[in-house]
Amino acid sequence: VDLAAVLLFITQVAQSGSRNAWLALAGALLWMVVRRLLSPWRAGALAAGFALSLVVLPVPARQAGIKPPAVVPQATFLVGKGDLKSAALCPAKVSFGLRLALWREGLSELRRRPLEGIGIGVFARTAGLRVMHREGFDTHNLPLGILVETGLVGLVLSGVWLATALRRWPAASDLAEVA
Repeated sequence: VDLAAVLLFITQVAQSGSRNAWLALAGALLWMVVRRLLSPWRAGALAAGFALSLVVLPVPARQAGIKPPAVVPQATFLVGKGDLKSAALCPAKVSFGLRLALWREGLSELRRRPLEGIGIGVFARTAGLRVMHREGFDTHNLPLGILVETGLVGLVLSGVWLATALRRWPAASDLAEVA
């Protein structure tokens, strides 16, 4: 059961198409090997499974700029015709530019309502819509998102909650260290 859950996790990290998640996975595997929480062989096997997912699954292959094997259907239905100029679904430069635009819009909203924020979920329906021309886009930055939607009060309360949760977690827990 544990192996099935880990393999599902690895393939879903690949399937996310998020280069940040991919780097976080690599960092977590490396950290677990350095701290001897995972053998180098197991980490290598998990990394190989991840690499295989990048090549075989259509979304991560496309995001990584890899052409999937012919037996795997392409993910071209996920994006508009004009977006396919690049080998990746969203090239890193474009992705970063869009995030910068969302961050700027988030900072603009924060300046207007710094203490109380604009409300949970409001950014995706209003400011995100202005930047991306579609609803559903958040700030793509957790601390900024908390600040924008719940203000300084929400950020402080989130920090208190996180500090409390971390203090209550068993100090010797390997899982807490990896997280």
